[in-house]
Amino acid sequence: MWTTTPCSPHSPTPGPRRTPAARARRSPPPTGRYQARSASGRVRHTRTNPFASWVLCRPRSTKSTSAAAGGWAAGMQSLQDKASEWSGVAAADAFAIDDVNIFESLGGTPQPFVDLSTNFYTRVYGDEEGWFREIFAGSKKEDAIQNQYEFLIQRMGGPPLFSQRRGHPALIGRHRPFLVTHQAAERWLHHMRQALDTTASIDEDSKTKMMNFFRHTAYFLVAGNEMTRQGQGVACKHATSKPAE
Repeated sequence: MWTTTPCSPHSPTPGPRRTPAARARRSPPPTGRYQARSASGRVRHTRTNPFASWVLCRPRSTKSTSAAAGGWAAGMQSLQDKASEWSGVAAADAFAIDDVNIFESLGGTPQPFVDLSTNFYTRVYGDEEGWFREIFAGSKKEDAIQNQYEFLIQRMGGPPLFSQRRGHPALIGRHRPFLVTHQAAERWLHHMRQALDTTASIDEDSKTKMMNFFRHTAYFLVAGNEMTRQGQGVACKHATSKPAE
């Protein structure tokens, strides 16, 4: 899946259909990176695996049992389904960011993402709602800006800055200490929509793709947070407990 198929994790899989357990056994490399190849076999680009950047945990190796692998795949699919239902964004639209290399289309420089993250967190840290500001009280604004723009650069087709500095993204695991609710997701998205609208260095098409991705991802985290607080989890042998910043 990670070296021979289209880059979106939700693209149709060529060849014979495989069971969820079989698909899960083809886990991405530990680095969370994968290559998209053309029909001739030429590497088009290398990116962070979209699934890997979200997961709470996953099997340590391909030696995991079929039951565990199948449970992991089923758990992931359940979260994706909830994210699509609650966000109103279909998976195909959420992962339209993988149709092009947004990092390269925006000039191949960090600046548009720095602009967006600075704009976004200026709004977040100045939010009039105390309950929302409290979510970010444990992080310095400068650190939050850097964490976000490095992740976005990495996810949108650029160099893996976030992973090089902080390790695997694992968004559900990093957000586990926080109560990520529907209300919090909508407030976050409100600020991101305004930040995108006022970031001149990002074109309109990229803004649309990115906002669909953000909305779907926000509700993926809501679903993942509810799952972990109910004592459930994606079947695997370990889970990250490193807090988000």
